[in-house]
Amino acid sequence: MSRREDGFTLVELLVAITVLGIIAPVMVSAIVLGLKTTAATTGQLNASHSRQELAAFFTTDVQSAVSIADETSADTTTCMSAGETLVGRLSWTDIDSTGASTARVVTYAIVTVSGDKQLVRHACTGAAMSTVTVVHNVASGNLDCTSTAFATAACATAAGAKLTAADASGSWVVEGLTR
Repeated sequence: MSRREDGFTLVELLVAITVLGIIAPVMVSAIVLGLKTTAATTGQLNASHSRQELAAFFTTDVQSAVSIADETSADTTTCMSAGETLVGRLSWTDIDSTGASTARVVTYAIVTVSGDKQLVRHACTGAAMSTVTVVHNVASGNLDCTSTAFATAACATAAGAKLTAADASGSWVVEGLTR
């Protein structure tokens, strides 16, 4: 009978450990860099999504608006929930094909939910209110009533509105004109 001599020699084992010692730190560094890049990219995509969503809602709301109010409005309860901070409110009346009218109010407000400061959009029709979070981790939000040239104007005579919002990625402005 012959005896099998399968296995590694001490030299082969030392060479393998040395090569592994050279390759392992490079692989770990690549994985760590990949994870950091993924987190940064996710943050940038979330910020971009917030900007796009806010722009889509806000410009449409301003185009429909007949009445615009900023954060100085005395009315801090219409189309809002308790504990929120008013940023701005837009209102109008829709008339359907039968001639029936429906009052609409959209409020932009800042609220803190589980430690996340959010810019939310409330849309109210009668007693029904729907809410969409348009910006997470918002630092600030401000609505200015504007003229057609987007210069600051009195809300009673405003032809448009400008919403300035800021988050960890920076600040941006969304503007719209009424029809």
